[in-house]
Amino acid sequence: MIKQILFISFVLSTLVSQTIIHDPIYILQPEESLDIEASIIGYLGAQSDATVTLFYKSYSQETFFNSRMTYINGKYKFSIPASFIKGAIEYYIILEIKNGGVYAFPTNDPVDNPILVKSKDYNNSSKDMSSMGVLIPKYEILSPAPNGYVLFEELFISLSFFKMDDIDDQSTRVYINNIDYTDQTKFKSNHLILIPDQSFPVGEYEVKVAFKSEVGLAYQPIFWKFNIISGKSVENNKITLSQNGDISGNYNNTSSDNLLLQVGQMSGDYNLDLNWLKFKSRFLFSSLEDMNQQTKNRMSFNFKTEYFNIKIGDSYPSFSEYSINGNRMRGMNINYKNDTFDFSFLSGSLARDTQGLASDEAMLLLENQSPIFQGSGVLDQENLGIINVSRNNYTFDQGLVGIKLSYKTSEKFRLKFELLKIKDKIQSVDQIVDNSILFLPETMVQHLYSDIFVDYNGNELFDENEYIGNMNQTDHDVVGSTSWDEADDLSNIILDNFLTHTLNLVNVGTFNEEPYEDINSDGTWNDGESFVDIDLDGEWSNDNTYNVLQEQWIISIYHEKLQSVISDFNNNEELLHTDENGLIDMSDCTYNN
Repeated sequence: MIKQILFISFVLSTLVSQTIIHDPIYILQPEESLDIEASIIGYLGAQSDATVTLFYKSYSQETFFNSRMTYINGKYKFSIPASFIKGAIEYYIILEIKNGGVYAFPTNDPVDNPILVKSKDYNNSSKDMSSMGVLIPKYEILSPAPNGYVLFEELFISLSFFKMDDIDDQSTRVYINNIDYTDQTKFKSNHLILIPDQSFPVGEYEVKVAFKSEVGLAYQPIFWKFNIISGKSVENNKITLSQNGDISGNYNNTSSDNLLLQVGQMSGDYNLDLNWLKFKSRFLFSSLEDMNQQTKNRMSFNFKTEYFNIKIGDSYPSFSEYSINGNRMRGMNINYKNDTFDFSFLSGSLARDTQGLASDEAMLLLENQSPIFQGSGVLDQENLGIINVSRNNYTFDQGLVGIKLSYKTSEKFRLKFELLKIKDKIQSVDQIVDNSILFLPETMVQHLYSDIFVDYNGNELFDENEYIGNMNQTDHDVVGSTSWDEADDLSNIILDNFLTHTLNLVNVGTFNEEPYEDINSDGTWNDGESFVDIDLDGEWSNDNTYNVLQEQWIISIYHEKLQSVISDFNNNEELLHTDENGLIDMSDCTYNN
């Protein structure tokens, strides 16, 4: 049993084994760019299939910029210019693998918990002075929410000031309705907590916090209001304790080496706090969104009660390093937790399906199986030949189902079980992409090509004595004895079936010798046999290299026209190989598969 469990754990660990390795940077150097490096472990695919993106913003900004990191000597690198840095920035890293998943650093909700980097004197150097000479505070109200509702039994006042590292708590004052409660306030390293000793009646209250710096400078006071309510009013009215929301956008226009990059983003959130439920929602829409790539947009809805935490949309679940650990998933993420049980259920997708572009090889024609001719030269009707049509540049919907169950009876005993299944949903990719453009392979159009010739005079045209041989003759003289055949003019082909058809002069190889007349047919040049003196030295030479050229048709069609093109080619060849008695003999068409 133990061996089976270990085996299952090993298999699960190989399913989602890619990890971003990064040594976070927390201190900025004055007037220097910030160089960020990251590595990937557990990924064995091609580097072109892995994209590592850095998301970053100044601390005062609402939304993140993003830039692709460059792969150099085994590491992904990006440098945030010093001109962008204004005392403090936040960043996180996202790894996207083609036909795979999305991974983040930090692994736990990177958007909400990015890495904060700031200069040592950030709070002193970046403070804005108002006209009255006071400092502008950087803070976050933790409880109660501004204009929110709270039962007195649940009242505690808390304010975070972790962005301010020069606070003098001995000089800071905390007031409720202009009454000083500083002596009941507990100051921590980056936040304060006030739980009043005496009870407050139902009504509206105002909190005032007046910070002072260690050098005695005053910060602009912080004010917010809240309401004390009774339990009966909550029960009768199902009252909303607080709600807030925000929406913002940005547009980035960058030009480098005459390449213009325009990126726009819009993001927002809406939060609602009820007595029994907390609801949070977030969204981000990017102009980089493309249905033929993994999504750049993000959207999440979070419902949280005393025991349940339900996330719908994008989330970053983390079971353990053996199964899933911070990978982005789109779907349902449900967690139930009490003092004894911790149960999680996941259902969603790690990667969405992409169909590929009809204009960019979403469908391909592969080499075909040749037909078989009977001894009389008649085509065997049971072996007509096969043309293989294949799909390309697609991604399956990568479905995920996971369960985690943890049972704890005490601090010394805990039993944990994890199960994760990841599977490509083959049905998510269509077999046919409408209006797909197919290029006909050589085996289908080879019979339309010209003969090949050695371009001795280098003018890229066929001239007398340059002929090397008929395509269907395996034995031929250097200067062929058969007349020259140009490329087929397609006069008997239905051109309306084609999307494009162009005639190209193609280099199909090289040739090393001067042309000669093989009088004794021994395959080598002998004294007395005439030759074309290419290098004009009066002597036979075989030390020069010449291009072997051929006129070839490049033909593209829509997939919907494939059967019509095949039928047209077949009818045309039968017409050319029908004798005066109406008999068809295709046995010499070794080129026409």
